[in-house]
Amino acid sequence: MKDIKNRIVDRVRDNLMRNRVLQKMNKLTLTVSEVA
Repeated sequence: MKDIKNRIVDRVRDNLMRNRVLQKMNKLTLTVSEVA
């Protein structure tokens, strides 16, 4: 039971980190397109 919970927490954390990186990249592309 504990192993399953840890696995779910790890997956959620990975997804959050990935989403944060994607948001940063989207902001970068937005600013670049605005400047261009």
